Amino acid sequence: QWLGDGRKNIHVDLQIVEDKIVISFVLARPDFDQFVGNTVGREGLKRGIRVVPALFTQGINETQTFANIYSSVIGDSTGSSRQMDLNNASLERIEQYYRSYCGWKAAAEPDEFRAEEILLAQTLSDTRTAVRSQRGGQKEVQVLISAANAVRALNGGRVTFCKSGKDRTAMSITLEQTRLLTAMPLEHRASPLFDDAQIANMLREFGGRIVVAEKNVGRPKYSFNAAQRQLLPAQYRPPPSTIQDFFTSVKARDS
Repeated sequence: QWLGDGRKNIHVDLQIVEDKIVISFVLARPDFDQFVGNTVGREGLKRGIRVVPALFTQGINETQTFANIYSSVIGDSTGSSRQMDLNNASLERIEQYYRSYCGWKAAAEPDEFRAEEILLAQTLSDTRTAVRSQRGGQKEVQVLISAANAVRALNGGRVTFCKSGKDRTAMSITLEQTRLLTAMPLEHRASPLFDDAQIANMLREFGGRIVVAEKNVGRPKYSFNAAQRQLLPAQYRPPPSTIQDFFTSVKARDS
């Protein structure tokens, strides 16, 4: 829907109307004209926008650890199989979109496509390798990392979330922020004196995610205790100063 008022920035509003999701974009008039063209009037956008959804999933906390142990001891890999099936199905969707995207990009913007073709192909190859290398009983976090890279390379929209949206989500988001920061040209990077783990931990301790945790639970701590922290994959572990003591983490458990 065009609600343009000439402002430069894009504002997005989401509403649930009966059984439909209505998303309104506030666009500058030139942006609206470029996006919609002359197909509609000021009353609104009349054509649909096709969305290709994909869900990649991988448990990383102690619950996944216990599930993996149970699977190994009992021989029941139902849970792991479901995760792998979901990821394989999503990989197929991403690959189909990739082929469609490359066809469009090569025709519409050939110069730009030639510049990014190799990166796109490598990104999809990495995702394919990560998904197809999944094994039950292991935390295959490279699936999440590679899928994030693929969606970003394809100019897609992506959401990272866990059950509570503030602890494991925070670890994942700060890990991605670190990877993006260290991939920047050298003149825009943080001091080379800091490695990836140090940058991620600074973001986890002093960045916006610890504020989100405080707004949710009333204290600037992530809902992990020392044992839970140790069971997370290394790249998802928060600084010890940002976790709760064992008693508080059990009593006030919310994730």
